[in-house]
Parts: sequence; structure tokens; C-alpha cells
Amino acid sequence: MQPELYTANKIRTQLDLAEQQLHALKDTISPSVRNHTTNTYILFASLGTFDSQAEVIYSGHHHFNTAVSELLRRIEMHSRKRSIIFPWIKIDAVSHVKPISFQSLQDAIASCKTNYFRYGVSFDKEFNLAFLEQEINGNTFIQENSSSGLKNWIEKAVNNYLLKRAWNRPLNPFLLSQYRDSTVFLFETVSTFIGPEAVIHLLHGSSKNGIRPIRHLDRHIDTLIKCATNHLRDRVQQDGKFDYGIYAASSKSITSYNLIKHGDAIHSLAEGYHWKKTLQQDDPIMPQRMKAALDYLLTFRVEKDRETTLIEKDSTNQLYSLGATAAAVIAIADYQSQTGDEQYLEAAVKMAKGMLTMQNRSGSFLNITAKQHQAGYDAKAVYALLRLYQLDHHPLWLERSKLAFEHFINRRVKPAPNHWLSYAVYEMTGIIPDRRYFAMKLQSIQKRLVAMKGNTSPSPTQLQILLCTRRLLDRMYHAQLGHLLRGFDMKYLEDTIHSRADQQRTGFFYPEIAMYMEKPDSVVGSFFNRQNGFRVRIDDLQHNISAYCLYAQYYLTDHQGQSLIPS
Repeated sequence: MQPELYTANKIRTQLDLAEQQLHALKDTISPSVRNHTTNTYILFASLGTFDSQAEVIYSGHHHFNTAVSELLRRIEMHSRKRSIIFPWIKIDAVSHVKPISFQSLQDAIASCKTNYFRYGVSFDKEFNLAFLEQEINGNTFIQENSSSGLKNWIEKAVNNYLLKRAWNRPLNPFLLSQYRDSTVFLFETVSTFIGPEAVIHLLHGSSKNGIRPIRHLDRHIDTLIKCATNHLRDRVQQDGKFDYGIYAASSKSITSYNLIKHGDAIHSLAEGYHWKKTLQQDDPIMPQRMKAALDYLLTFRVEKDRETTLIEKDSTNQLYSLGATAAAVIAIADYQSQTGDEQYLEAAVKMAKGMLTMQNRSGSFLNITAKQHQAGYDAKAVYALLRLYQLDHHPLWLERSKLAFEHFINRRVKPAPNHWLSYAVYEMTGIIPDRRYFAMKLQSIQKRLVAMKGNTSPSPTQLQILLCTRRLLDRMYHAQLGHLLRGFDMKYLEDTIHSRADQQRTGFFYPEIAMYMEKPDSVVGSFFNRQNGFRVRIDDLQHNISAYCLYAQYYLTDHQGQSLIPS
């Protein structure tokens, strides 16, 4: 998408709008700004385009109107110089300032999570060398020491950014040693985003700082699902392999590849496709992309014997992957459920038999790729068997699933709740409503509910677990097992679900966040992992799509299907 070309009339309209928004922010400014800085009014404008990182400009003055006029003059100058009307403009007014010693700043950032520093920083009272929170995180000024695990300012990252600055570029390089005995200034801002279609007053403070408020989450979730699903769909390349991912802060591609995540991504494409069909939104490209991705995954299957196949992780050492094989079976079940295409059913049966060769007498599964596999892989294998059982009703899949459930119930060390176990329990109880299966799930969730609600970071797998639990409770009532819920705080569960669903938005690349990345158009409308360089990987998209689809299926429709991917 190309920005509009610069004209005198268009820039005048944009500047009038920006001026209105600046005046609307004036009353939010705290006296701390006047008390601790040279200027009473400190204003920023971030000028964003779809294909390049935002340019951030600044204006400060004792008189508000003068500061506003100077900022607008600089916006106009940059727009004229680029011969465009910037499609995204984010206005920030410094609302609060706190002077601290440089050492205190170092202490504060040393222990914070990577890319979770939520303050702007100025290295002088005049704000000549000042950075918004989004500039600091979007350019990875703060990085972790690989040996100590502590965070520190990285001079090279700051200087690389300063070299790109179009305004107020320092004559000398940034050196930490210049500030060791100095006072620096933490600051907060209030913000407004001016986009092509709307003006949005952004949230202030806490983990949602700098993103748009949502009055009705239920209406907004359709947009989140659609954007993320389309983004994941468009990552399927011609050969069926996914464009695996990118670190958005640096626009560096991720070169590794994981077949388990590949299979899981097909699962989420099916979920997103199903939700689109629920909304009567046609997407003729989606079945083609799912099929291409499935065909690519199945090129890694090998015969273990004549009747069984498995997905191979390492052809050199002939290692098989339980997780990737389960993911492939689930992907086939999802694809068939959504398209009616049964051509892969025979392959799914052979892979299911291959998984059963890894199952011990106790019911547990051996993952040949590692002596100790992740706890979720055995549950994922069971979920795959149960999804296949829904397609062909072969009693062997149910028999072996029951054996695995005995292992889940009897194992001494109980793993933390994982979403694949939640999926498996929900599927199994729809077939066999054994009270022990329900009780097992309740015990695991009750111990961790408070921690889940208190988590301020987006965690889509937690939302998946919570939603599976909510649907399971409905099933318990229908199975006349409501007495098992005595003492269970249903309202707290509901509040936690809605809280987690809203918190998950903080991992979505709205334009007001994407504009600070290296190449905004490659990530806007996707989900990211903030702590890992604003990573957008296929599993980051997959988990968020799955979680929001579960939320939408439960709260936004009257349909209560037996499967988490209704046929």
C-alpha cells in the first residue's frame, strides 16, 4: 500500500487534525514535567509509513502553542521532503517525568524482561537526547548479557538508530561513560494515533501502554482472527513450506524450521477458516494453502514397516518425531473436516499406527527423538488419535486413548497444565464421560488459576486451557456431575478468561506498535512475542488464532460442538 502524495490541501487537513489532538492532550500533563525539565511542554510525533520504520520528531517549549506550532512545522517539513502524506502519525505528549540517577536506571533495566521496559528515557533536561518507550524497545537498545542474564544499554544499537534520525542528530556518538554520574529522566506520555480511517486515543500506563482501547472485545475479536489467519495463510509458499518467521525489530528472518510447528499451523488455519465460514466469509484460497502445507509435511513421512508410518525428524539417524506425527494426523483430521476431502485418511491411519508403536504398556509414549520428551507430546498424540476416531470410528484409537488416560491419572509427577492435554480431555469426555477424567482436569486448573489471572504478559496457551476448562464444566453439568464443582469459583474462572482474552491483545501488531519496527508492512496485523525481539513466527500466530477461535466459538455463537474443530 502506497502513501498518498503530498499536496498543500492534504497536509493542511492532516496538520489541523494533529493540532486538535495535541490540544486535547494538554490537560493531562503533570506539574512534574515543568518541575524537572527545561520545557513545560514536550511533544513527539512519530511519522510512519508501511514500508519503513517511523521517524520520530520532537518539540519543546514553555508555551504550549509555540511547542505545537514547532511540531506541526516539522511534520509538514518531513512530509514535503518525502513528498508523501504519512499514513500513520502518533502524537505523544510527555505527561510525567521522574529524575533518577543513571545507576538507578541501570538497576531498573538490568532485571526487567527483554523489551518490557515501559518508560521513555531522556539523558538531559532539554530532551535533546530522548527516546520514547517504543523507540527503545523497537530498536533493542536494551539487550541481555548472554553470560549474566542481566540487561544493559547497547551503545551500538543506540548509535545505529541515531544515524538514521532525520532530526536533531547528535554530533558525537552515544557513550554510556558520559552519563555514569549523571541524572537521567524517565518519562511517560499520553498518546493519540492518527490513521487513514480513524483517530484513536491510546491507552496509558500498564502493560497496555500505547495500544488502542477496545470498547467491545467480542466485536473486535473477528478482526484479530481474520488478520492473523490471513497473515498465516499468506506465509504458505508455493512448495507448501511456511515462511517460518521474522524478528520484527530487526527484520531478520528466522532460518530454522520445525515440522511440529508446521503441522500445528495447519491446525490453526483450519480453525480460522472454520470461523470465517461461521461468519459467512468466503476464502477460496485457504483450502489450497492448507493442502499445500499438508503435502509438504507429508514428504517427511517414512515407513516404519508396511502398516505404519511416522514423520521423520532426522533422516541421517533415522529419528522419528512423535510431536510432528501427531501434528500431521491432527492436520489431516482438520483439513478433512473443513473440506470433505478424504484423500489423506489412509495416511493418517498409518501414522496413527506408527504412534501406537511408540506407546508403552503403561499408556505413556516414547518420543524417539529424545529420552525425555515434552509433557505435551503424549497428550498431543492422544488428541490426534481421538480426532482420527471421530473420522473413522475405529475402536483401536479409543482403546489406546483410554490406556493413555490411565497413565495421565496415575503418573506420580503431574506436569503443569498444557493445552494439548486440555484438548484431549475435552474430546475424551465427549465420548466417555468418566468422572476421573473431569476430576483430573479440575485439579490441575484450580491450583494455577490465580497465577493465570495475575499474568500481565500475553499467553494464548493459558487462554486455550481456560476455555477448554469452561467448556468441560458445561459438559459436567450435562453429565450430572455438577457436584464435583462444589467449591469451584466459576465467576473467577469467567473473569480470568475475559481478562486473558483482553491481555492477549498486547501481543498484536496494531499499526501504532508495528510502525516502530524495521518493516511495518511485513508484520502489521500479526501476533508477536515481545520478549524474543518482537518475533513473529508461525507458532506465535498459531497459538493466538487457536485461542481466539476457541473464545469466539464459545462466547460469540450458540453452537456447542463436540469437537474443538467442529466438522
